[in-house]
Amino acid sequence: MKQPPAFLNRTEIAAIMGLSASRVSQLAAEGVLPQDPQGRHPKEQTHLAIIAHFRQGAELGELKRNKLQKEGRLLDVQLRRAEGETMTVAEVERAWAHIVLTVREKLLRVANKISPRIPLLKSGPEIEQLIQGEIEECLLALSKQPEYQPSGGNSGLAENPRP
Repeated sequence: MKQPPAFLNRTEIAAIMGLSASRVSQLAAEGVLPQDPQGRHPKEQTHLAIIAHFRQGAELGELKRNKLQKEGRLLDVQLRRAEGETMTVAEVERAWAHIVLTVREKLLRVANKISPRIPLLKSGPEIEQLIQGEIEECLLALSKQPEYQPSGGNSGLAENPRP
């Protein structure tokens, strides 16, 4: 029984790898494919080198795919930012600080608005109605959502509510 040759030639390697014979020579020169001093490619070692080469290519492909996905997500965030759909953390913090200060200011004004009128009222229910009305007016004013303006002012919020 005849033993198969212990070496592969460039054409056989090219057929296995789906490459040209010149690319196989280039891979051998780069040290990717093993060869003996006579330039022959030992069969078993060459098969293992081909497997390692494709495995490394697959790993690089995965790394490139991950990189492209991350770059795509980053571009998506930048696009949404440019279109005004997203805000930076600093902008959100400024907006919330403005909201908290506005709520505080409006609530503190309620006492100043009703205190001069309380002595003129005759009963507890009238006072309660006055307080309730002022609180409802305050809450109504707060419920009107301000329009966000990312490039303007210290607070980032416009004073005019949206229609």
